[in-house]
Amino acid sequence: MCKCLKIAASCIVVLMLWGTSLCAEAEEVCFSEEQAKGILINLEKGKICEKQIIIYNEAISERDSKIQLLQIKTEALEQKVTVIINKMATDKKIAEEVDKARLTQIKSLQKPKWSVMFGSFGAGVMTSLVLVLLL
Repeated sequence: MCKCLKIAASCIVVLMLWGTSLCAEAEEVCFSEEQAKGILINLEKGKICEKQIIIYNEAISERDSKIQLLQIKTEALEQKVTVIINKMATDKKIAEEVDKARLTQIKSLQKPKWSVMFGSFGAGVMTSLVLVLLL
């Protein structure tokens, strides 16, 4: 029993020393009610700020994905514009060639008409002369 009493007594002494040291430190750590309210408000503000940061980061990632989609759409539109410009240039060349062909065709058709007209006129004059001479 003696040993148990010694252990109990030493535990009590240790607890008393520990308790007194806690009380001394407790004075350094204690807050007034106003300070506790301020700390609680700051903690709540911190939680709100953390939520806002999470929302902000989500908005940034959504914005980045939208920007990527817009870049893809822009590249597709640029390719379409390039294709349209090339097609227009090709169509212009084709139209110019068609116009040249039509002009040469018109020129070639005009010459025979005049020659046919003059040839017919010449044949008519010759026939008239022959008829005049024969009569």
